[in-house]
Amino acid sequence: MKFYLSTFLLFVFSIHSNGQHKLEHEKRTVVDSVPDRAVRFISNIQFDTKVKWYKEIGLDGISWEAKAKKNKKKYSIEFDKKGKLEDLEITVLPRDVPSALNKNILLYFKSQYTNHKIAKLQIQYIGSDDNILRLINKNERYDLTQNFEIIARIINKNETFSQELLFSETGQLLSTKLIIDHYSDLLEF
Repeated sequence: MKFYLSTFLLFVFSIHSNGQHKLEHEKRTVVDSVPDRAVRFISNIQFDTKVKWYKEIGLDGISWEAKAKKNKKKYSIEFDKKGKLEDLEITVLPRDVPSALNKNILLYFKSQYTNHKIAKLQIQYIGSDDNILRLINKNERYDLTQNFEIIARIINKNETFSQELLFSETGQLLSTKLIIDHYSDLLEF
Protein backbone atom coordinates (compact mmCIF):
# COMPACT_ATOMS: atom_id res chain seq x y z
CA MET A 1 0.00 0.00 0.00
CA LYS A 2 2.82 2.41 0.85
CA PHE A 3 4.37 1.77 -2.56
CA TYR A 4 1.14 2.71 -4.36
CA LEU A 5 0.65 5.82 -2.23
CA SER A 6 4.26 6.90 -2.78
CA THR A 7 3.97 6.30 -6.52
CA PHE A 8 0.70 8.23 -6.63
CA LEU A 9 2.16 11.19 -4.73
CA LEU A 10 5.30 11.20 -6.88
CA PHE A 11 3.15 11.24 -10.01
CA VAL A 12 0.94 14.04 -8.69
CA PHE A 13 3.93 16.19 -7.77
CA SER A 14 5.58 15.57 -11.14
CA ILE A 15 2.37 16.71 -12.83
CA HIS A 16 2.29 19.79 -10.62
CA SER A 17 5.83 20.76 -11.52
CA ASN A 18 4.87 20.71 -15.19
CA GLY A 19 2.09 23.22 -14.46
CA GLN A 20 -0.04 22.16 -17.40
CA HIS A 21 -2.43 19.80 -15.65
CA LYS A 22 -5.55 20.46 -13.65
CA LEU A 23 -6.57 18.11 -10.88
CA GLU A 24 -9.25 19.37 -8.52
CA HIS A 25 -11.71 17.92 -6.11
CA GLU A 26 -14.64 20.18 -5.33
CA LYS A 27 -16.75 19.46 -2.25
CA ARG A 28 -19.82 21.28 -0.99
CA THR A 29 -19.28 22.86 2.42
CA VAL A 30 -21.10 24.97 4.98
CA VAL A 31 -20.57 28.70 5.35
CA ASP A 32 -19.18 28.26 8.89
CA SER A 33 -16.07 26.56 7.49
CA VAL A 34 -15.35 29.35 4.96
CA PRO A 35 -12.85 32.12 5.88
CA ASP A 36 -14.58 35.23 7.28
CA ARG A 37 -13.01 37.49 4.65
CA ALA A 38 -14.74 35.55 1.83
CA VAL A 39 -18.07 35.48 3.65
CA ARG A 40 -17.92 39.26 4.24
CA PHE A 41 -17.20 39.86 0.54
CA ILE A 42 -20.18 37.76 -0.54
CA SER A 43 -22.45 39.51 1.99
CA ASN A 44 -22.10 42.67 -0.14
CA ILE A 45 -23.91 41.00 -3.05
CA GLN A 46 -27.63 40.41 -3.44
CA PHE A 47 -27.95 37.18 -5.44
CA ASP A 48 -31.22 35.79 -6.79
CA THR A 49 -30.45 32.35 -5.37
CA LYS A 50 -28.90 31.03 -2.21
CA VAL A 51 -25.09 31.05 -2.24
CA LYS A 52 -23.56 27.57 -2.31
CA TRP A 53 -20.06 27.22 -0.90
CA TYR A 54 -17.44 24.77 -2.11
CA LYS A 55 -13.99 23.80 -0.93
CA GLU A 56 -11.62 22.98 -3.77
CA ILE A 57 -8.55 20.86 -3.22
CA GLY A 58 -6.16 20.73 -6.14
CA LEU A 59 -2.57 20.76 -7.22
CA ASP A 60 -2.38 24.47 -6.40
CA GLY A 61 -3.65 23.96 -2.86
CA ILE A 62 -6.95 24.80 -1.20
CA SER A 63 -9.40 27.43 -2.36
CA TRP A 64 -13.00 28.39 -1.65
CA GLU A 65 -15.73 29.05 -4.16
CA ALA A 66 -19.12 30.73 -3.84
CA LYS A 67 -21.68 29.89 -6.53
CA ALA A 68 -25.01 31.62 -7.10
CA LYS A 69 -27.24 33.15 -9.77
CA LYS A 70 -28.01 36.78 -10.47
CA ASN A 71 -30.00 38.11 -13.42
CA LYS A 72 -30.24 34.58 -14.85
CA LYS A 73 -26.43 34.23 -14.97
CA LYS A 74 -24.30 31.74 -13.06
CA TYR A 75 -21.61 33.37 -10.93
CA SER A 76 -18.61 31.64 -9.44
CA ILE A 77 -16.38 33.66 -7.13
CA GLU A 78 -13.12 32.06 -6.07
CA PHE A 79 -11.04 32.87 -3.00
CA ASP A 80 -7.67 31.61 -1.80
CA LYS A 81 -7.36 29.52 1.37
CA LYS A 82 -7.36 32.66 3.57
CA GLY A 83 -10.43 34.17 1.87
CA LYS A 84 -8.70 36.66 -0.45
CA LEU A 85 -10.56 37.19 -3.73
CA GLU A 86 -8.90 35.48 -6.70
CA ASP A 87 -11.40 35.91 -9.52
CA LEU A 88 -14.99 36.09 -10.69
CA GLU A 89 -16.28 33.79 -13.41
CA ILE A 90 -19.61 34.19 -15.16
CA THR A 91 -20.90 31.33 -17.31
CA VAL A 92 -21.91 32.54 -20.76
CA LEU A 93 -22.98 31.14 -24.13
CA PRO A 94 -20.85 31.36 -27.27
CA ARG A 95 -23.19 34.04 -28.64
CA ASP A 96 -22.19 36.26 -25.67
CA VAL A 97 -18.57 36.31 -26.85
CA PRO A 98 -17.62 39.16 -29.23
CA SER A 99 -17.56 37.82 -32.80
CA ALA A 100 -13.90 38.73 -33.50
CA LEU A 101 -12.80 36.93 -30.34
CA ASN A 102 -15.03 33.96 -31.10
CA LYS A 103 -13.45 33.75 -34.56
CA ASN A 104 -9.91 33.77 -33.10
CA ILE A 105 -10.79 31.04 -30.61
CA LEU A 106 -12.39 28.85 -33.28
CA LEU A 107 -9.35 29.31 -35.53
CA TYR A 108 -7.14 28.13 -32.69
CA PHE A 109 -9.25 24.99 -32.16
CA LYS A 110 -9.33 24.18 -35.88
CA SER A 111 -5.57 24.64 -36.23
CA GLN A 112 -4.69 22.51 -33.19
CA TYR A 113 -7.26 19.72 -32.97
CA THR A 114 -9.18 17.30 -35.17
CA ASN A 115 -12.44 18.14 -33.43
CA HIS A 116 -13.72 19.70 -30.22
CA LYS A 117 -16.85 20.33 -28.19
CA ILE A 118 -17.09 23.24 -25.79
CA ALA A 119 -18.50 21.99 -22.49
CA LYS A 120 -18.32 25.28 -20.56
CA LEU A 121 -17.51 28.88 -21.38
CA GLN A 122 -16.89 31.51 -18.71
CA ILE A 123 -15.83 35.12 -18.68
CA GLN A 124 -13.18 35.53 -16.01
CA TYR A 125 -12.63 38.87 -14.28
CA ILE A 126 -9.60 39.67 -12.15
CA GLY A 127 -9.30 42.89 -10.17
CA SER A 128 -9.72 44.57 -6.82
CA ASP A 129 -12.52 43.64 -4.44
CA ASP A 130 -14.23 47.00 -5.02
CA ASN A 131 -14.10 46.71 -8.80
CA ILE A 132 -15.43 43.14 -8.80
CA LEU A 133 -18.30 44.25 -6.52
CA ARG A 134 -19.00 47.20 -8.83
CA LEU A 135 -19.27 44.79 -11.77
CA ILE A 136 -21.57 42.36 -9.96
CA ASN A 137 -23.82 44.93 -8.27
CA LYS A 138 -23.92 47.76 -10.82
CA ASN A 139 -22.81 46.04 -14.04
CA GLU A 140 -20.00 48.62 -14.33
CA ARG A 141 -16.64 47.37 -15.56
CA TYR A 142 -13.76 49.43 -14.25
CA ASP A 143 -10.07 48.46 -14.24
CA LEU A 144 -10.62 44.70 -14.56
CA THR A 145 -8.71 42.11 -16.53
CA GLN A 146 -11.13 40.09 -18.65
CA ASN A 147 -10.30 36.60 -19.90
CA PHE A 148 -12.29 33.75 -21.37
CA GLU A 149 -12.02 30.29 -19.85
CA ILE A 150 -13.12 27.33 -21.93
CA ILE A 151 -13.54 23.75 -20.84
CA ALA A 152 -13.53 21.62 -23.98
CA ARG A 153 -13.62 17.98 -24.91
CA ILE A 154 -10.87 17.55 -27.49
CA ILE A 155 -10.48 14.93 -30.18
CA ASN A 156 -7.03 14.90 -31.69
CA LYS A 157 -6.08 12.02 -33.99
CA ASN A 158 -6.67 8.93 -31.82
CA GLU A 159 -6.90 10.76 -28.49
CA THR A 160 -9.88 12.17 -26.62
CA PHE A 161 -9.31 14.35 -23.57
CA SER A 162 -10.63 17.36 -21.66
CA GLN A 163 -8.74 20.61 -21.53
CA GLU A 164 -9.07 24.01 -19.87
CA LEU A 165 -7.99 26.87 -22.11
CA LEU A 166 -7.65 30.50 -21.06
CA PHE A 167 -7.79 33.25 -23.69
CA SER A 168 -7.29 36.99 -23.25
CA GLU A 169 -10.04 39.34 -24.36
CA THR A 170 -8.13 39.81 -27.63
CA GLY A 171 -8.09 36.07 -28.30
CA GLN A 172 -4.49 35.37 -27.31
CA LEU A 173 -4.04 31.94 -25.76
CA LEU A 174 -2.76 32.45 -22.20
CA SER A 175 -2.69 28.89 -20.90
CA THR A 176 -3.85 25.34 -21.43
CA LYS A 177 -4.27 22.65 -18.82
CA LEU A 178 -5.03 19.00 -19.36
CA ILE A 179 -7.91 18.07 -17.05
CA ILE A 180 -7.43 14.89 -15.10
CA ASP A 181 -11.04 13.89 -14.56
CA HIS A 182 -10.65 11.76 -11.45
CA TYR A 183 -7.94 10.82 -9.01
CA SER A 184 -8.52 7.22 -10.12
CA ASP A 185 -7.35 8.15 -13.63
CA LEU A 186 -3.87 8.40 -12.16
CA LEU A 187 -3.76 4.89 -10.79
CA GLU A 188 -3.43 1.65 -12.66
CA PHE A 189 -3.51 -1.65 -10.81
